[in-house]
Amino acid sequence: MKEYALITGASSGIGREVAYRFAEKYYNLILVARRQDRLDALKAELEENYQVQVVVIPFDLSLTDDLADFYQLTRNYVIKYWINNAGFSISKDLLKLSGQDIEQMVRVNDIALMTLSNLYAADYKDHEGAQLVNVSSVVGYALSEGNPLYSATKFMVSAYTEGLDHYLNVNGHAMRAKVLAPAATATEFTQVAKGESKPVDYSQLYDRYHTAEQMAGFLIQLLDSSKTVAKVNLSNFQMELLNPQLPDLYDN
Repeated sequence: MKEYALITGASSGIGREVAYRFAEKYYNLILVARRQDRLDALKAELEENYQVQVVVIPFDLSLTDDLADFYQLTRNYVIKYWINNAGFSISKDLLKLSGQDIEQMVRVNDIALMTLSNLYAADYKDHEGAQLVNVSSVVGYALSEGNPLYSATKFMVSAYTEGLDHYLNVNGHAMRAKVLAPAATATEFTQVAKGESKPVDYSQLYDRYHTAEQMAGFLIQLLDSSKTVAKVNLSNFQMELLNPQLPDLYDN
């Protein structure tokens, strides 16, 4: 059967560029995002230029009560790679975040990601070559002074994914779970977080940043490696492929 790569948050930024990378490798794709018009345009471009099959599933990951129904739609396909890339932040003073702000961020960044990861792992744990990549952040390994809530949601992603990979390994399963931890990356992320109507000039905000194309390349390197984590080293801004980074009690 044909194998697919599924990408959430595929309509822009890192997710969009990852779709191009998989298409270049002739993987069929399942693209997930809220904006169907962008997904349809990307589908048309990829199918024309790379002769791959592209399935579009418009879905809002904040609708966590509908996640099981969404996942059921994907069971029509064999998914070798599942990339949970969707996520967002809100740039407000911590104490001015509303309960709705907090709930929305946790729904998308954590509940949707972990629910879909668990469903995928249950189905593909013994599928040779199957890999899950969850996009965290460097602030999922070191607290962010500017946005501690976002940092907390990404710590959950890092801890859950490293723990899932350990679970799969010690129980003798074939599937791998991995973490991509970007630093500043030029996408629509900051524009959305700040609620800006126009694109943000990253060169005015950051001394160093990666492009979405670069980050997509790092994700492919992670998939091709035996390592669990790909994380930006903030001292030199290089991506490093690493073993699990969080402290654990596995040996105690």
